[in-house]
Amino acid sequence: MTFPLTKVIIIVLVLFVLLMTATFGLANDAKLKLLPASNRVRFAAFLVACKAMGWAPIITSGVRTATQQAGLNAANPKNPVKVGTHDGRALDLNFIKGNIHLKKASPAAEWRASGIIALAKTLGIKWGGEIFKTYYDPVHFQL
Repeated sequence: MTFPLTKVIIIVLVLFVLLMTATFGLANDAKLKLLPASNRVRFAAFLVACKAMGWAPIITSGVRTATQQAGLNAANPKNPVKVGTHDGRALDLNFIKGNIHLKKASPAAEWRASGIIALAKTLGIKWGGEIFKTYYDPVHFQL
C-alpha cells in the first residue's frame, strides 16, 4: 500500500507531536524539557519504547552545568568525565518493572536481559555499561 507524500508528512508530524508530548511523570518531563529538541525527540522515542516493553523509566540526571559535573567528578575520582551530560546528549536512567529495579548497582547481565540495552543500540544510543574503559556506569545513556 502506497501513501501519498502529504499523508506520510502528516503521520510523521503526528508521531513527532506524540513523542514531544509523551509524559513520563513530572520529574522526568522537566528533565527531558532541558534537552535540545533533537535530542529530546530521540530520548523520548527511547523512553516510549521502554514503556511499551513494560519498563517505567526514571531520569536520575540530565543536563548538568560544568560546575555540577566537576563536583561529581571530585566526589568520585573513578567517574570518567561524562561527555554529553553537560550539553544534553546524555541521561542517567533507572528502570522499574514489577519488582525489578535496574539501577547503578545492577549487574550488566540484568541490564542486558531487560532488552533495554539492545533497544538503545538500535536507536543509536550508547550504553555506559560498555563505553567507558575503566568505569561501569550502567545508568548512563548517551547519543
